[in-house]
Amino acid sequence: MREEEATNALEALGLTGKESRAYLALLHNGVSTAQQVSALLDVQYPAVYRILQSLQTKGWIEVSQERPNRYRARAPRIVAEEARQGGPDAPGGASQLVGPARAAAAPPRRGPGGELAGFQGPGSAPPGKPRGPP
Repeated sequence: MREEEATNALEALGLTGKESRAYLALLHNGVSTAQQVSALLDVQYPAVYRILQSLQTKGWIEVSQERPNRYRARAPRIVAEEARQGGPDAPGGASQLVGPARAAAAPPRRGPGGELAGFQGPGSAPPGKPRGPP
């Protein structure tokens, strides 16, 4: 039931059912490839790219620059705050709506330095290599 509440809350914030499921899967499983998300959601591989692109455009996830791309859900607290400050079109009470999403997700895996394990976002470099310009 908790996942259903989270899905409903995310849909109230403007996500589709499939986007909500993909976001929750990324929250629960941490950094994932499109292929992994496709398997988790039982959605065809090409369709999952559209879902992930939409989530990125809406600001709900981040995408690494490495190949294959890796996708990471942004923290529900941050997304809720951005939705709350989003102006007149943003849904009211976003922080209360995202609460169930936070509760439904397990904490992502973190590396020894506190970074998300396996995720290299924009401006990051593999260990031992200098970072390039942002």
